[in-house]
Amino acid sequence: MIGPGEKNLLFGREDIDSVHLVGIGGAGMNVLARILLSLGLEVSGSDLKPTPATGRLARLGARIRRGHQPDLPGRPGLLVYSSAVDPGNPELARARELGIPCVHRSRLLAGLTRLKRTVAVAGSHGKTTTAALIAWILVRAGRKPSLALGGEAIGLEDHPGWDGGDLLVAEADESDGSLERLSPRAEVITGLDLDHVDHYSSWEKLILTFERFSAKLPADGLLVVEAETPHLHRLARGGCRVVTYGLGEGASIRGREISLGPGGSRFRVFRGAWEIGEAVLGQLGVCGVVNGLGAIAFCLEEGLGFAEIVRGLETFPGVRRRLEVKSRRPFLLVEDYAHHPVEIKAALAAVRSAGPKKILCVFQPHRYSRTRHFSRRLAEALLGADRIILADLYPAFEAPLPGVSSGLVLEALRDLGRTDAVLLDRPAIRSRLEAETEPGDAVVIMGAGPIGSLAGELAAARPEPD
Repeated sequence: MIGPGEKNLLFGREDIDSVHLVGIGGAGMNVLARILLSLGLEVSGSDLKPTPATGRLARLGARIRRGHQPDLPGRPGLLVYSSAVDPGNPELARARELGIPCVHRSRLLAGLTRLKRTVAVAGSHGKTTTAALIAWILVRAGRKPSLALGGEAIGLEDHPGWDGGDLLVAEADESDGSLERLSPRAEVITGLDLDHVDHYSSWEKLILTFERFSAKLPADGLLVVEAETPHLHRLARGGCRVVTYGLGEGASIRGREISLGPGGSRFRVFRGAWEIGEAVLGQLGVCGVVNGLGAIAFCLEEGLGFAEIVRGLETFPGVRRRLEVKSRRPFLLVEDYAHHPVEIKAALAAVRSAGPKKILCVFQPHRYSRTRHFSRRLAEALLGADRIILADLYPAFEAPLPGVSSGLVLEALRDLGRTDAVLLDRPAIRSRLEAETEPGDAVVIMGAGPIGSLAGELAAARPEPD
């Protein structure tokens, strides 16, 4: 149960006993709901459709309804919304009409970082997997961390959210700059890339946001950062302890002698010039190794022994939609959240390391702004697949932009000589895959939108043979 003083740290006031979350099934929202329930608060929420996450929350005692209606269940003391919620949302409008405080989800997460010693994991690529790896290693080591992750870590679905240890592992979202509200004692930055062009008009604005984020660390804090991060010196000039990780010579924690295969990776870990041991990770590709090194670097600083870190790494089951292997036979079926050119290239390279005969990639562009800005680079990244199928663009919450559609990526692919690339609707995509996929191939269903559900359909339709 949470006391009045903790409520004041969390909410900025002591009289809140109930919270309503709009879009409670979202990746970042459902974990906050779980934490609030763990703290003994009344929780209600709404979403457009039921999901496994909303079902779990309902079983824990949350009151959840389908759809967004112009009324509120009871009179909650606080309403929480995310950037995905339209400003005209009827529940949000009603709460404001009634004088109920309304806060962005990042403000609630910021309050949680004031209750426990927090490591905030941020960065343009790999932050969800790295945060989940850290969480899994700590849980397996018996450290009882509290968790506010941005994705669904397999095997941690029933974690209470708020646990008995003194550490909170939180994923920090840079997409709208809201990570600056957090108050961490440690940060893990998994690299920077210009991605959310709807919010950041230039590299300099992105770097300034992360400068302000790293500057929030106290003098005795810890910054763990991927060694190839652009402008790293600007992030590391706050005076706290800095540890770098990666594959290059200058990294504090470095991976070498990497062996990749269909079952994951094996690599040797060095601290400076000294080898500290070998690690095995079930995640595909070099990108998995780098994420693993980030988790190793933080957990070593947290005081865990290398042996218990390795035990956690080798049993890590992964994260939903992050190079998630849905089945291995008769063909390798992978679902991935990649939607930026760097992520697409890394994901396809990771699948290639498993040794398939050919890779068939279904890609759904995500957001009008990103597709307009990156259409050529998206096409170049997709060249890592042997067959390329595009789905209709998923806009998320963006309004349409004139002339912007998946067709921009298709045109770029054809300019690059990939006249075999096609743009198909959902039924035709499935028919094409069924016609062209052979045993030993790999099928990658890729994108941050609803195209991911196709992977589940394919896995259910063609279960692995005994």
